[in-house]
Amino acid sequence: MKVSGVHLAILGGIGSVVLFSLEPDVPRWIGFATFTFSLLLLLYQPIVRTIALRFVVPTAVGLIFFFAYDSIHKLPEMEVVRSAFAAEGSQLDLMVEIFSGMVSNIYALLVAFLVFKSMQDHDSINITLRDEALRLESMSQILPYLHDDGGQTNSQRVLYIHGLLMRYADNVLSERFRVSGHMLENMNIVNELSERLGQLKILDENDRVAFDQLISRMDDLMALRSHRISYMMSKPSPFMVLMLVVLSLFVIGPLYLPVVNGEVVSPFFVACMGFALSFLFLMMVDMSSHFSGYWQVDRKPFRESRNQILARIERLKVEISKEI
Repeated sequence: MKVSGVHLAILGGIGSVVLFSLEPDVPRWIGFATFTFSLLLLLYQPIVRTIALRFVVPTAVGLIFFFAYDSIHKLPEMEVVRSAFAAEGSQLDLMVEIFSGMVSNIYALLVAFLVFKSMQDHDSINITLRDEALRLESMSQILPYLHDDGGQTNSQRVLYIHGLLMRYADNVLSERFRVSGHMLENMNIVNELSERLGQLKILDENDRVAFDQLISRMDDLMALRSHRISYMMSKPSPFMVLMLVVLSLFVIGPLYLPVVNGEVVSPFFVACMGFALSFLFLMMVDMSSHFSGYWQVDRKPFRESRNQILARIERLKVEISKEI
């Protein structure tokens, strides 16, 4: 089993507990130092940092709401607000309740729509990437049917086309794939693929059938690539995001008001609301990013296709060297 930084961090945490239990034989600072090193090692791991960030930011927002609530309710002006609520009685209490209920329902519908849309786009990209990788590998499977002896030009051309397919897969797997430059590079590869396929020599009817299948896979690849880019470019409307922020404030805002005929809302409850809303925002941002954060699309099909293409390239090189 491969030992990772997470495993070492866990072992370090267990070791620090053991060192604390051995006190006073072992100085306390050694246990603290071991625990601190283990914690830093754990946070250094990319997946742990990614998950931790998704909790640290909402927690910070929750604490801001907590201290804001506590500070506002300590202001002298809040006595005037309490007096106004008490003077108006149950009518004002009912109005606040109706307003909060309406805003909460609108907020829930908007959030449900945005989350559903983000998850739908996320799943669509996964499905399209998988189909795109299958088309790429299918082209690699068909190409050897057009391979002839090393004295003919098809052998070298088939090998070169495999190299283009390899570059296409490498670009998709690249960490910089979301940069438009890499998308443009794959567009250039697709154009060159079309040109190189047109240069292949058709020697018999079997070659004709294989070539037609190859062109069909090429058309599918181009269509799937266009669909994937369309899904990747799809983002929530800025107007809807702004509306979500405003509604979030409207949802939390009434909680800062003194409740008539009851206790004042606990600042802890307000902090939990701030945590939940900000966590929801981060989740939607994650699902809209596609290639960064926790909710990343699965590029495993392209890794598998790349490995298959690489294996065929090696076999073709061996066959060409033997024929020559």
